[in-house]
Amino acid sequence: MTNFVSKTLIASATALLACGASTQVLAADWPSGYTKCAAENGTCAVGASKRSVSYGASNKWVTKSLSGNVACTNATFGDPIVGKKKYCAIGPATPTPTPTPTPTPTPTPTPTPTPTPTPTPTPTPVVDAGTTTTVWATGCDTGKPATTPGTWTAGGPSPDRANYRLVKESAHFAFYSDETVSDADLNLAVTTLENTVWQNLFNSNLFMPEPFYNTANKIKPSIHIHSTDGLTAGGWARDRVGMWIGPGALKDHWGLTHEFTHAWQFWMAYNGGLGCPDSNTCGWIAESHANYTPHQLPEYKNEAHCSEMLVNAPHLYLGSTRDRYCNWQFMEYLKDKQCPAATNQIFTTPGPDPFTNIQKSRGWSISQLNDFFGDWAMHNVTWDYKSTPDAFRNAYGNITQTDKSERLHRLMPLESLDTNWTSNRRFVSPHYGAPQRFGYNVVRLYPASGATTVTVKFRGVNQPGSDADFRWGLVATNAQFTAPRYSALQKGLDANLTYKVNAGEPLFLVVTATPAVFKTIVAEQEYGTIWRYPYMIELANAWPQGFQNGQRDPCPPGTARHANGGGCAPSTTPASVYVGPYATVLAGNSVTGNARIEDQAIIANGTVSGGTVGGLSVIGERGNNGDNAFIVGGSAQVRTTFYPLGFFERAQVASGTLNLYGDVEYRGTGLNLSSGNRSGFVDATSTVGSANDINTKARPVWRP
Repeated sequence: MTNFVSKTLIASATALLACGASTQVLAADWPSGYTKCAAENGTCAVGASKRSVSYGASNKWVTKSLSGNVACTNATFGDPIVGKKKYCAIGPATPTPTPTPTPTPTPTPTPTPTPTPTPTPTPTPVVDAGTTTTVWATGCDTGKPATTPGTWTAGGPSPDRANYRLVKESAHFAFYSDETVSDADLNLAVTTLENTVWQNLFNSNLFMPEPFYNTANKIKPSIHIHSTDGLTAGGWARDRVGMWIGPGALKDHWGLTHEFTHAWQFWMAYNGGLGCPDSNTCGWIAESHANYTPHQLPEYKNEAHCSEMLVNAPHLYLGSTRDRYCNWQFMEYLKDKQCPAATNQIFTTPGPDPFTNIQKSRGWSISQLNDFFGDWAMHNVTWDYKSTPDAFRNAYGNITQTDKSERLHRLMPLESLDTNWTSNRRFVSPHYGAPQRFGYNVVRLYPASGATTVTVKFRGVNQPGSDADFRWGLVATNAQFTAPRYSALQKGLDANLTYKVNAGEPLFLVVTATPAVFKTIVAEQEYGTIWRYPYMIELANAWPQGFQNGQRDPCPPGTARHANGGGCAPSTTPASVYVGPYATVLAGNSVTGNARIEDQAIIANGTVSGGTVGGLSVIGERGNNGDNAFIVGGSAQVRTTFYPLGFFERAQVASGTLNLYGDVEYRGTGLNLSSGNRSGFVDATSTVGSANDINTKARPVWRP
């Protein structure tokens, strides 16, 4: 009988017991009490009762519990020691145990039934009805900062212009030149600088502290005029500031304001204010602020200048060198929310970074600074500002406009998180489109027909080292984009929001990257070394742009879903061309060979005969600047995230093995680069980068 087998290999004085129905145990030599009963291939007579029978030799034994006549063979026991003659030995008889009497069972009492609890109903989510009210600053200063009385004197020209003579002097300015300068133009410049610029910057409106406000010895800014100069300003000593301009600039109200602001910034930097270290953490804001101040003057307050750049690429980090002249809206909003002094204090507060200066001067925590930028981004959906909202609205058009190539990525299209998006409604920010620090995404949402609420489950992605945090919310507006309604500002990596929606209201999700630990970024920092902050969402009662009504949106006119990749392309596009599911080749463009169009890339006006175009790249300009075409060929890799290639100059090409990536500003008429890794400002003399990216492209996993 072998109904139950318990193998034991005997290899030491102590039995090592393993689990299972055929456990082997090793023991040394014959176990105590065992008697040899047969040689190998013989028969061991065990008897009717089961006994322990060992098989082996030379201290290698297998033991089984057996009964009857047992064949002393490898077939019965296995071979514990190959090549040796083996024996069987029978162990001592085990005495039959006295059976334990079965106790009389105690009757089990009938339990009192536990009442079935009434299930707790699932709580109805709180619905955020939104607010149409923004609390603007009140009680702002209406007088100029305290100023030490003193006398203003002309200090002479800069050392490099020592031969210049004094040609005009006013209460606060001294003009120098080595050329004949029109008296009329000089008088006009004096009027502009004294009655408009000085008055609005220092004595009213902005109430900036004037230069030399804290000393009785006041040296007039030196205005140097020469026909070969353009428009520059700054200073050359702690107490010497000035401007270097051409004669035509004397009539340029905007330019004089911009340049004199630089002179003021210089004085503040050398007198206890914002100062840039060699790493250049704040050079960008000198230009941004010098564009902000002219637009505080009555003459220019209804103009937006170049500030549309921020509108069209809001995913870039705030303070990017790419739009450093054109991102001053946040200072306008800071002024509206916290009074003009808050913007002034960026420069009057000691420190190396404008954002930490805001935090320091306001007495904010990093969380409060993040709140400010999250709130600002939500207001940018309709440019809901206190002072000049119409200036921005009229200049930019509404946020959905795509009439020019540079406006094609104002709204950030999401991607499906996985293949089950039709049922789980989960979506993720694109790899190249996730916002950088204080950058933001605006995502259009389409409520389901008849829906009265939509729900967004937000899950931020925290890449190791990125210290991810987010501010986000929903913004609904009227059809004219002039009457916004805001949800409460949401915070953190995980949050859920149920929001009231009304028929006919455009609806937008706004997500701002607000890391929990402040991230310093220096001028022209390599794109791949700057964190991006991806996120996931799950929707109820709504679909994001690109997935309306639970299906992919129709392709633009003149295009259809391309068999190789599923993106949108003209029907004439060869099958050898790959067009990814979120990429677009607009009608009238040629993509041939084995070219790949990936990610959210758009071929707007150009030719691609090879290589790869991906990221947020827009190839060619339409609707502006002469409709410049752009050419990609060879095995070039183009994955850019800023303005269209071809926007700035004509007849440009990317060819050979060139790798363009990130925040590329491709400059130079006829530029045709054919090698190297290049991001940021790219021209014929630009340096070659590394193309390494600290951001992972792995798809994140949804978490409940």
